[in-house]
Amino acid sequence: MAGRRSATNQDARSGFARPVSGGWQPLGGRQQPSRIHERHDPAGGEIVPLRVRSEVRQGSWLVGPGTAAGLTRRSCGALVVGLVCRLVSPMRPRGRRPPFRPRVLPHLFLPEVLDVMTPNAFQPSRLAFRSFVLLAVSPLVVLACAVEAPADDVPLNAPPEGFVALFNGKDLSGWKGLVESPPKRAALTAEQLADAQKAADAKMREHWSIVDGALEFDGKGKALCTEKDYGDFEMYVDWKIEPGGDSGIYLRGSPQVQIWDRPVGSGGLYNNQEHPSDPLVAADNPVGEWNTFYIKMVGDHVTVKLNDKLVTDTVMENYWEREKPIYPTGQIELQDHGSKLWFRNIYLRELD
Repeated sequence: MAGRRSATNQDARSGFARPVSGGWQPLGGRQQPSRIHERHDPAGGEIVPLRVRSEVRQGSWLVGPGTAAGLTRRSCGALVVGLVCRLVSPMRPRGRRPPFRPRVLPHLFLPEVLDVMTPNAFQPSRLAFRSFVLLAVSPLVVLACAVEAPADDVPLNAPPEGFVALFNGKDLSGWKGLVESPPKRAALTAEQLADAQKAADAKMREHWSIVDGALEFDGKGKALCTEKDYGDFEMYVDWKIEPGGDSGIYLRGSPQVQIWDRPVGSGGLYNNQEHPSDPLVAADNPVGEWNTFYIKMVGDHVTVKLNDKLVTDTVMENYWEREKPIYPTGQIELQDHGSKLWFRNIYLRELD
């Protein structure tokens, strides 16, 4: 019929719907039954079918009062484009189409039921199109900048105010190899200790190295120790292990703030017997990612935070001589335990 216009006349390029026997069907999808309402157009003398969907079905692009889980990716995209264009600019009706009638949340143009939504029902202005492109592209630009920007602008091994860096990120200055336990070291003469230390330092350099600003242990040598002894202090240290890894931080030469790959988590005082030894919570990052300890030791009391979560706040016992309290001073040690390890950003502040 000449001059007849129908909401059903869509070609394959539209990607929306086509009339089929007994209802409507989205192009590329299976047939979906729908309720058809008609409106008489007095001016044209024709019956214009209006499609109303009371619920969302799989493959349908119509939105009903139910869930929208059945929307296809293509239809969702078309729906979002249409809604955004209506928000940013007035629409110019094109042809004699049934008017857009919002029924729910009219201020957002979100109808409970969409009556006839086709590609040609409304034609956005150029300003609307530009606005939509700007809205769509801007978040992507921001995200790209965020991805490429460094996660942390602070350089590695640069201590915060009031702290000193125990590791400079370049060499092993300030560190030495392990010579026995504190009681055994105390029993050595000065000459014996010097000889033992020389041998321990040579062995240490075979297994500890600097890679990308971090200390790396190959898992085959012994612990790395500070040359200086410390009493009361607070410190930060970043650490990383591989699957099944095991290590720890010795405080005043005594074991240890635990590091390992176990469900209980790291940060406990593993060798405690009378006081708690397990961490309060498991706060480890996934194996292979960096973790950060904050450790504070005053007297025999030790507080540990792992990744900003409190995991230990208790007394540290003297593992070497259990009848005695913890030593008043001693070296800090990065424990060896037969697995590959990484440490960096080791900062310490002595407390009066």
